Amino acid sequence: MLTVILPDGSRKQFEKPVSAYDVAADGSLARGRVFFDMGGAPGDEALDGLEVDANGNLFVSGPGGVWILSPRGEHLGQLVTPELPANFAWGDADRKTLYMTARTGLYRVRTVAPGAGAFPKTLAASASR
Repeated sequence: MLTVILPDGSRKQFEKPVSAYDVAADGSLARGRVFFDMGGAPGDEALDGLEVDANGNLFVSGPGGVWILSPRGEHLGQLVTPELPANFAWGDADRKTLYMTARTGLYRVRTVAPGAGAFPKTLAASASR
């Protein structure tokens, strides 16, 4: 299960298939629901990586690549990579590069919106030098 901090500061937990749970201040979970079901999609399954951009869109590893889902659970598109990515991280000083790891490679793609979440200002400042 993955915990994601959304741009508004709220926390949600996700699992396979992509399920969502509200996370209370004490860490307890409530309102479990299917957020998005990739069942029946062709390709190998690798539901492991999950990142969120500043607009609340989820980038989720799934059959055939990286699935981009809206905050409402709509399939916005897919990134097809040479290998099935397993995990991701936002990078570069502006956090608009999504780095993706796979079995034998490291891939990256520039995005329109920056990644959400904490990024220490000291690291951002040193990365831009």
